[in-house]
Amino acid sequence: MASGSRLHAEAERRRRKREQAVREAEEAEAAKHPFHPCVNPDGPLAAGSSAAGGSVALSATGATDLRPLHERAYDMQRAKEEAMLRRRLEAMTSDDQLTFQPRILKRSEALVRRRRVGAPPDSADVSSRLFQEGGARQDRLRERRREHAEAEAASLTFEPQVNATSAQLVAASERMQGGFLERQREFVREKERRLELARDAEAEACTFKPATRGAGALLAMTRPELAGESERDRADRLATGDAERARKLKAAISDEYYSQFSFKPAINPLSRQLGRARSVEEHARDEERKLGLQQAKDEAEREEMRRCTFQPSLESDPDRVLRRAAKRRGDGGPFRLGVASDPDAVGDRVQQHLQQKEARARRLRRAREYEELEACTFVPKPAAAAPQSDKPVAVRGLARHLEKTERADRLREDRATREREAFVVRGAAHKAPGEVTVPLPFHLETEESERRMARVARQRAEAEAAAMRECRFAPDTGGISRELQAELLDDGDEPQA
Repeated sequence: MASGSRLHAEAERRRRKREQAVREAEEAEAAKHPFHPCVNPDGPLAAGSSAAGGSVALSATGATDLRPLHERAYDMQRAKEEAMLRRRLEAMTSDDQLTFQPRILKRSEALVRRRRVGAPPDSADVSSRLFQEGGARQDRLRERRREHAEAEAASLTFEPQVNATSAQLVAASERMQGGFLERQREFVREKERRLELARDAEAEACTFKPATRGAGALLAMTRPELAGESERDRADRLATGDAERARKLKAAISDEYYSQFSFKPAINPLSRQLGRARSVEEHARDEERKLGLQQAKDEAEREEMRRCTFQPSLESDPDRVLRRAAKRRGDGGPFRLGVASDPDAVGDRVQQHLQQKEARARRLRRAREYEELEACTFVPKPAAAAPQSDKPVAVRGLARHLEKTERADRLREDRATREREAFVVRGAAHKAPGEVTVPLPFHLETEESERRMARVARQRAEAEAAAMRECRFAPDTGGISRELQAELLDDGDEPQA
């Protein structure tokens, strides 16, 4: 049978099987409802009533259909669709406006006649014809595949040569008779027989057979006290009783095992103190850890102090320090603001004190430079003076500068002239003073100019900040004497109220 015919038959068989299963399920469902309506035997519908629902239908021949409604529903739906299709065709044929008729080419008619020659009587059906064409297409495809396989086999002309010894071995062995595939199948069967024999031998060696009983019988044998327990007792036992019994059993076994060892180690008091159990409060406070951290911190500080050997010299008399600073300055004592005695001259005294401090700083800088230059023995030799000439000296760019200056002056005069013409009223000299309004030039300040000035100021501040960030020089004062540092950083120079 062709593959197309076989698949079509298989699909038809499955469809009938599904319909049979659906019908059996519906009959089983209907059998669960034993109710049957009572119909008057003398009524007009008695002759056409059905046993399942009492509904009446007429078949295509006009006879009464007495089947139940669920059995003839498909036929009724199909008859309804056929009637609708028939009415549609009648409406289309009776419409005078539908005059179109397709024209079939002669070549197409010839092809159809050639196809229908020798076709079975039922080939007029579209589905049957398509099914037949599909089967013929499959047959042609199989024929082409077979021809391709034969052509490919014909192109493979290699034939292995078997020597006489191999031919004798094959002829002498019973297992080597037949083709290659047959020998492979025989090898597989032999392997399966060996595996079966090994499993049988292993099963014969395992002679143990456990004796299985019911759970109730086993429980009654091992624990007879539980034979009459109730459901609640069984739930309690399974929830807590069995677990407690297992724990006690483990403890008893452990005690029995460790009772054979009589050795008891001696623990010193320190180990006992370290190994004692701590309470929740002790764990929360964690005094031991805090004490250990504090001790480690103290030890680190002591180690740091041992490395730092510098000991500063401290002066016990503050007045002595002030007197020494005043003696170095050459005045009678520290500077004071004198707010209470003369409050009006506070600003002048502060300015004078700052000037004196700046002068002392300059003297100290000059002294430090002199000390640094004493060790420099280099004496520069200045070059001879350039010869003087009576000829005029040409200054580059001077003419351009003078030209720009003259042009600026002309622009300024032109602007003043325009302002006088715009703001001075003609004929005002003939009027008495106070009778005219003298307009003056004015300048408008707009928001745009203010924003521009603010933007320029912000850019200037950003540029200065960037320049200060680049100034990373840190002066080294290692070469300055302590006296110079004391003069520069003397606390007595600060103003005192």
